[in-house]
Amino acid sequence: IIGAGHGTHFPMLCAQRARGGKTIVIMKPGLPYSWFDYCLIPEHDKPPRKKNIITTRGAINTITPTNNHSIDQGMIMIG
Repeated sequence: IIGAGHGTHFPMLCAQRARGGKTIVIMKPGLPYSWFDYCLIPEHDKPPRKKNIITTRGAINTITPTNNHSIDQGMIMIG
């Protein structure tokens, strides 16, 4: 269960409790780090060193926009 932004934190945790799975929060959470399985936090936020925190530098994707759209592929994003 992946979410970005403070508005996704409680829905992510509720989904985890209801259905199981791991939670991955992108960006510095407003809730305790220990509530999430993994936190991807930009180094400019100066995250503490913890086993569930992964520090990022720059963009965390290599997605390049295209005009090729496949009707049989999709992504669900909450946030």
